[in-house]
Amino acid sequence: MHANAQQGSPMHGTVKTITRLAYTVNDAAEQLSVSRRKMYDLMEKGEIASITVGRSRRITHEALEDYLRSLRAVA
Repeated sequence: MHANAQQGSPMHGTVKTITRLAYTVNDAAEQLSVSRRKMYDLMEKGEIASITVGRSRRITHEALEDYLRSLRAVA
C-alpha cells in the first residue's frame, strides 16, 4: 500500500489514513523527489537521520519531516 494511502469502507463513510513509519533509502528518495545518491549524501552529512534494521538502512517518517522543517527554517 502507498505511503499515504487511504482505506475504508465507502458504505460506512470511514476513511483511515496509513502512514509508513520507515522507508527504504529508495522510497525516502522518492518521497523527497531526489536521487538515491542524494539521499545517501544527506544521510552522510547528518542532514537526514537514519536507522539500521538488521543490515538495512531505513529513514523514519519523522526524520523526513524534520529535514523538511529544517529547509523551511532556512528559507
